[in-house]
Amino acid sequence: MAKGKYKKGGLLLSENTLFFVDKMTDEEMIKFFKLICAYHRNGTLPEENEDRFFSTAFEVFRGEYDESQSKYREKVARMLKNRGKQEMSETSSDISEISQEISETSQEIGSNTIHNITKQLNKESKPKKKVSLPPLSERKEAFKMELEKFTEKYERETLNDFFQHWTQPNRTKTKMKFEGEKFWDTKARLDAWVNKKWQ
Repeated sequence: MAKGKYKKGGLLLSENTLFFVDKMTDEEMIKFFKLICAYHRNGTLPEENEDRFFSTAFEVFRGEYDESQSKYREKVARMLKNRGKQEMSETSSDISEISQEISETSQEIGSNTIHNITKQLNKESKPKKKVSLPPLSERKEAFKMELEKFTEKYERETLNDFFQHWTQPNRTKTKMKFEGEKFWDTKARLDAWVNKKWQ
């Protein structure tokens, strides 16, 4: 490791990012995963010609990722300072040792899987910080873009009715109807909509 460089923290995906991932096809997920890995490894940004959905999803990820890495660096700096170190040019063995301590500390949250972290966060009794989702209008637009994938299979009127029904906001205008569902698969819901004629 080069002098003065921090070892990067882990790469975790938040619920905000997973909101977009859940809307992606398998091919889109692979592409998105490659984008975030490239950003994690060397700061590579996606090309400017990416569609709005990917751009929005990436910017949500990037904001939270940058904040997470900043907190990680601050924690490493505090740990080094507490050990009486004045400079960040530690040997890689010291950095590894500190990273191990941070890793052990993070075991309080659970293992480093998104599922377990989400599960643990839901169990915490502490008051939770308000999760900042993208604005309702952006999430509504992302849902609309997802429905565009089905224009060849379903009539535009059917898709529009489905869109109007499932994007109804709650009373506080913070969530849409489909976001309140415990389980959601757009294709399956659309098939059921057409077969059962829910309207």
